[in-house]
Amino acid sequence: NKSNEKKNTKDNNEYKPFKSDFEKAMEELTESEKQFLERQKMNESYVIKKQSKMTHRQRIEQYNNNLAELSEHHDIPKVGPG
Repeated sequence: NKSNEKKNTKDNNEYKPFKSDFEKAMEELTESEKQFLERQKMNESYVIKKQSKMTHRQRIEQYNNNLAELSEHHDIPKVGPG
């Protein structure tokens, strides 16, 4: 009897999976909301990958080169006396 009682108490104390608040919230979402969140995650990773390709200095150099290649037509005209 004692061995059966120990078994029963052991079964009751087994690990039960814990659901986080995030998992609970995900279960309540509609299918379109889940797809929206998935798309947002993909877009975020795309932006991060794109930004990590070049350093800030490289981006500034590229921007300055592009400005240098523009014609003077795009310059701000002088207005007023002087």
